[in-house]
Amino acid sequence: MPIETVQANPKDSFSCLALVKRGSLIATEWKLEKLTYCIYEYELAFDTHEIRWGDGSWQNLDEEDYLDIVLLREFDESTWGEIIGD
Repeated sequence: MPIETVQANPKDSFSCLALVKRGSLIATEWKLEKLTYCIYEYELAFDTHEIRWGDGSWQNLDEEDYLDIVLLREFDESTWGEIIGD
């Protein structure tokens, strides 16, 4: 299975679940000891890459953060209802 990380300049806006790699700078900054899920969002209009946590906190990503995030594109907005039971 190919591993997809954040890429600069995607062609469209999208959101999906993502994993933060253990031992990465983001994991260290947020004091994450275990593999952690978040929601990744890319907004084409503003060219912003962002991760959000379940408690509502968020972080804008810079290019040096892109490899810290593994995108789980199969879990995108179209499947969220199945995942959370809506």
